[in-house]
Amino acid sequence: LLFGLLSYYLIFSCLSVWKKDIPKNISIQSVSLIVCAKNEYENLKQHLPLLLNQQGIEFELIIVNDASSDLTASYLSEMEGFHPQLKIIHLLNDANEVLKGKRRALLQGIQAAQNEYIVLTDADCYPASPFWLQTMAQSFTPNTDIVLGYSPYKNQNGFLNQLIQFETLHTALQYLSFAKMGFPYMGVGRNIAYRKSILNEAIFHKSNVSVGGDDDLIVAQIANKNNTLVQILPASFVISLPAQSFPAWMRQKQRHFNTAKHYSLPKILVLGGLGVLNLLFYTSLLILLANDYPLIVVLGLYLCKIFLFLLLNAKNLIDLQEKRVFSTAFYIDLPFVLLWVWNHVKALKKNHGWS
Repeated sequence: LLFGLLSYYLIFSCLSVWKKDIPKNISIQSVSLIVCAKNEYENLKQHLPLLLNQQGIEFELIIVNDASSDLTASYLSEMEGFHPQLKIIHLLNDANEVLKGKRRALLQGIQAAQNEYIVLTDADCYPASPFWLQTMAQSFTPNTDIVLGYSPYKNQNGFLNQLIQFETLHTALQYLSFAKMGFPYMGVGRNIAYRKSILNEAIFHKSNVSVGGDDDLIVAQIANKNNTLVQILPASFVISLPAQSFPAWMRQKQRHFNTAKHYSLPKILVLGGLGVLNLLFYTSLLILLANDYPLIVVLGLYLCKIFLFLLLNAKNLIDLQEKRVFSTAFYIDLPFVLLWVWNHVKALKKNHGWS
C-alpha cells in the first residue's frame, strides 16, 4: 500500500520538479473576466474593487447576476455607472430553463464576452495579486486553450480551516499534476482561463448531468495533453473564502463529489485510486492493532506515510505557499481520509445546488 501511495506522491512531485517544454507565450492585449453571482451582495462589496484593480492588461469585467433576491442587482447597477470596463447582465428566474446550476449564467457571460481569452472566478473569491489577470493571460501559448490555476482557501485559525486547506491542497495536487503530465481531467471555476472559441452551447448541455460540475465536466470534455497548461506562480492565485461551519463545508464537498461519478471510467479509477489506497492503508493499521502488533510498528508505518508525502511534495508546498502543511499533516491526514469516505457515501444520495 505504501508503494501504491508512493506512486501518487511521485506524480504530485512532478508539478514543481518536472519542467515541461512549452512554446513561447503569446502576447494578449485584452481579456474578459467573468463572474457569476447569485445573492452575493456582501462578497461583491468586498471583492469587486480588487477585481477592478487588476493591472498590466486591459480587461472587461462581466458579472452575471443570476436572479439574486438580495441587494446584488441594485449594487451592481450602481457600480456599473462608475466603471466603464464593468458590464452587468441581469437574469430572471426561468422555470423552463434546462441548464442546471450556474451553467445558464456562465454561458450568458461567455457569449457576451468581447475578447477571445476568458478568465473565470467566483464572487466569494479575490485575487492574491493585482497582476493575477495578467499572469493567467500570459500563460497562453499558440497551442493553449485552457489554463488551470490554483485557488487555495483563506488561512484562518482552527481545525476546520486546516482540514479545508489540506483537502483543497490534495485536490489541487491531483488535477494540476495530472494535467502537467498530459492527463487533464478537471479545473476549478474559481481560477481558470479559456479561449472563447473552444466553448459553445453544446458543451454546456453535454455537461448538464448534475447541478454542480460546470468546471469539472466542461474541462473533461475539451482538455487534452496538447491544449492545457497549469499556472502556479503566486501572482496567479485566487483566494477563496472558506466555509465557516462543518455542515456548510460538508454540503459543498458533497456537491463536488456528486459530480465525480460522471467522469469517464479511466478517470474514476485513476482518481479514486488514491482515496482507496488511503482507506486500505488505515484499515491495515487498524487490523495490525487488532492483532496485537506493537504500537511502535503501527506508528512507524503511519509516520512513514506522512514523511513520504512531505518529502516528495516539499517543493510543491513551498511553491503553493502551503508551508503549514509540514506540521498539520501529521494529525490531519486521517480525518481527511475518513471525510473522503463519508462524502462519497453522502454524495450518492443527494444532488446539491450551486448556491
